[in-house]
Amino acid sequence: MSRRRAPGRPARAEMSGNDPDPAPGFRFPIFVSEPNDLYAFDSLSDLQLHLEPVDVEDGIYEAYDSEGRRLSLRAMGVRRGWLGSIDQHKASIIVARAEQTPTHAEALRGLLVSFLSAVEKEGPPLDGLSLQELESRALPHARVTVRRSWRR
Repeated sequence: MSRRRAPGRPARAEMSGNDPDPAPGFRFPIFVSEPNDLYAFDSLSDLQLHLEPVDVEDGIYEAYDSEGRRLSLRAMGVRRGWLGSIDQHKASIIVARAEQTPTHAEALRGLLVSFLSAVEKEGPPLDGLSLQELESRALPHARVTVRRSWRR
């Protein structure tokens, strides 16, 4: 299980230079998997506030949008010290499309089925469900919303 990050700076969506649309080019929720767990994020800021930039840098996560489009996660600003110390104070996570057309719907489907099989001990079979139906069933278990506290 990864370490959790304290609230920090909001995530940024990386855009290609020829993309006139200010939207990030992927559809929410974003599903992020790590070994033995799955998270669903409704916003880029929740994703950045929850994931550890050092874990992103180490490549432990796989990310997909709701259509099965593979996303790349990149950490910026992680500093590593001499004796393994890590400073993430000014680090941020950048989310970008790894592909224009969603070609990983089956990979996302497999993650959702595996996750639901682990968290739902009883329930209707998962075999015949569409990707959208699997996502709807997984969201109550996987959705991450980060509470923000503003201190003065």
